[in-house]
Amino acid sequence: FHKELLPASDGVAKPSGTLLAQAMAHRAFLLCWFISFRGLGVLLAAAERGGEIQRAQPKKWILVRHGESVNNIVSQAKGVFGKIGAFYKWKYKEDGNNNIQDPTLSLKGRFQCANAREVLFGKSTTDDKYNLFGGGAAVGGAPNYKAVYVSPMRRTLQTAFQTFGPAAHKFNISFKALPWAHEARKSISDLASGKSTLIQFAKDQGYEVLGEPANAAYEPLQTLKTTLALLPEDWSTNPAKPDRDLPYYEDSKKESEEFMVKRMKKLQSEMLDISEDAAILVAHSGVIRWLLKSYVRNLKPDNLAMFYGELSSNGWNNVQFLGSEQPSHEPIQGLASFMDWDIVDCREGNCNDFANQFIEFGAVDKFRRGDCCYYRSTRLWVYDRVW
Repeated sequence: FHKELLPASDGVAKPSGTLLAQAMAHRAFLLCWFISFRGLGVLLAAAERGGEIQRAQPKKWILVRHGESVNNIVSQAKGVFGKIGAFYKWKYKEDGNNNIQDPTLSLKGRFQCANAREVLFGKSTTDDKYNLFGGGAAVGGAPNYKAVYVSPMRRTLQTAFQTFGPAAHKFNISFKALPWAHEARKSISDLASGKSTLIQFAKDQGYEVLGEPANAAYEPLQTLKTTLALLPEDWSTNPAKPDRDLPYYEDSKKESEEFMVKRMKKLQSEMLDISEDAAILVAHSGVIRWLLKSYVRNLKPDNLAMFYGELSSNGWNNVQFLGSEQPSHEPIQGLASFMDWDIVDCREGNCNDFANQFIEFGAVDKFRRGDCCYYRSTRLWVYDRVW
């Protein structure tokens, strides 16, 4: 500070009392300002940590594989004669030629949805026996599931409406499109339809399941239409949407492993950032197997198989297959299981770790067939049953 000096009686200049007091007050002000600024920084840091803590709270999810699609009739058939019969059924009984891209559910797939709907919601289709949407604690001790997220493909949209639609309408539960959850592209059947087609298909499903056009103004159709409308019309065919660095679909006829990893990380990030504490995702076998790869190993979930899991910034925990008996919850009898392709191929995993490839979901009866990787065509283990 600049000090004004007054002559003292002894001839030595001294600061005036008034100016000294002002200087001390100024210093006190600066000290308070500094403390306040530091305090603000502490508060901001605490708020940021609080946000991280809040984000770290796990999101509780139920993952559902869609019902059998028309193209699954052939792809999931076993043996030469099975494939021939499946192709005949696909072509002449299931309108396969019009279901090559983004197929709808087969008749069996619709039956699977009806079965799961009755298991979960009774014959009335709205009796919430497991408190998924209303009432007390739901599966896994979760709060009620406040939204159903859906891969924007016809087979998953149809599964969501056929399985959860009536109950979601009763409890005012939203359906929301989650485009990163589309199936891994291996063929043309894994390429989704354009936005306009999907919106019209969702309307048709809503009218079929809910019974009257007026219900289109209510959930679950209302929010689904809004979220579908956010997609670009060419979202599945334009490799620049939503961003050229990470589009919804890779510019390739087959999705690479590298791209799949990036897309699944994006999907998992969005699943962690949802506004709800608990939600349901209707997706695909490839998506579910990637998200829960540490748990499902080499197994393929059957159509309408359901899994419960808790997702945090550290990944998935407390994953439970809802069709089996686990210590932490009662099994939901009647839900789908894994596909009966219970053969683990030595070429599909770590050949030195097959004893642990199938442990998470319960005990197994295991029969050895050949030596691991001794012959390239050898299938190592056959799992006879799971309980």
